[in-house]
Amino acid sequence: MTEDESVPNSKESIAETLQSEGLTIHYNDHLEFSGEINLRNVSPKDKPGVVTVLKTLVSYLNKPLVYDRFGDNNEAREVWRRKMEDKYGSKFTDIYNQGRFRRLNLSLPLTAIETLMVVFELDAGIKKEEFEEIKSKVKPRKATEDQEGFEPYAHLTLKEKERMVAKIDQLALKVLTHFVPELRELKST
Repeated sequence: MTEDESVPNSKESIAETLQSEGLTIHYNDHLEFSGEINLRNVSPKDKPGVVTVLKTLVSYLNKPLVYDRFGDNNEAREVWRRKMEDKYGSKFTDIYNQGRFRRLNLSLPLTAIETLMVVFELDAGIKKEEFEEIKSKVKPRKATEDQEGFEPYAHLTLKEKERMVAKIDQLALKVLTHFVPELRELKST
């Protein structure tokens, strides 16, 4: 992988350059904790872990939505992605890989929520059925087509992925506001 020396160094400049290559990046207003975190039902030994989990949810929600021009054409996307990695190296992957459409990035808030509900045995402010339904849509790569209800995330259309991300965003916000009633939005610059 060779990075072009003429590639800008700042995050904003590389984002502008990548937009000319077909990437669209939608940054959210940033969230951060303000006010107290409601940990009164959390044992003292679990409090640091619960705070870490809540920070994971905030980190996920602060990730951008990264779109390319390929819609549902995963094959063309893969060829283009490799070309962009060759041309821009880590400057491309640092931005592209942080997008909330990526399966890994979607699994982080789901794992965080599951940790609150299962490991810490806490009421996370959501119904278990609601969580399980969404979690079942982001299948592990090892799932096979003969499994009932198999619908791997990679084969969802862009619109279906957008709906999935929106549902996970809502779950993450619901859990966060359960523990942090006063989340503060900081406007993106």
